[in-house]
Amino acid sequence: SSLLVQHARYSIIQGDSTLSPTYKKALSPLGTSCADLLLTDPPYCLLTRRRAGGDARDPHARRSKGEQDTVRRFENMAQYEQFTKQWMESAVSVLRPSAPMIVWTNMLGKTTIQKVARSLGYGHVLGEFLWAKTTGGLRPQQLTPSKEMLLRVNEVALVMFREPPPPAPELPVVWSVVCGTAPDDTDRPTGHPCTKPAAVLEPLVLTHSKENDVVLDPFSGSASIATTCIHLGRRVAACEIDPDWVEKGRARISSLG
Repeated sequence: SSLLVQHARYSIIQGDSTLSPTYKKALSPLGTSCADLLLTDPPYCLLTRRRAGGDARDPHARRSKGEQDTVRRFENMAQYEQFTKQWMESAVSVLRPSAPMIVWTNMLGKTTIQKVARSLGYGHVLGEFLWAKTTGGLRPQQLTPSKEMLLRVNEVALVMFREPPPPAPELPVVWSVVCGTAPDDTDRPTGHPCTKPAAVLEPLVLTHSKENDVVLDPFSGSASIATTCIHLGRRVAACEIDPDWVEKGRARISSLG
């Protein structure tokens, strides 16, 4: 691992999230060896697209969001499970016993995420936080009685604990967010295809961490989780394997002032 970017409130390193030393290096600049919350958006369970004969689809054909270079694909479910176990096992080793683990996934990956989490002691699932995307170009505030809005729910965050979840807070827990259309360039300031808007992340950060807590993100990407956490007064230890996205994440965080 190299290319260390650090600050009193955050640490972002270029490193492989499947390796335990990566997490220790990310946490060290914050003066701790443990995190209070794991919140991350790992590669989703997207399987390699192949033709009937077994060969991959034409790599020169027009690519969708799920076929961009930044998006990882897996040959089969077994390969996805192996990858999930590798990164999650390493990450769990630096979590405090009471630390929640919140993992974003698509619907196909839910069972595997929960299976691996249970094997690592995270057998209590508080629930599924849903991201409902609007379609048809309408924002919620643009709706009138004469207009209808369809919602697509294909991404969820699984909220998991080692022990039974603590009693519900006095305020209601937010379990779904309707946030804009399928993200456009405004929602993706860095151009990353898999970023999350702050409005989707804030309820999770506020509900499951306290000010000055350390939040661990093994898949930083464009630093959406990191910037949201810093804005809410949390500290962040983040890992990203792509050096270009480490630099873009640094620039994004630096712009916070």
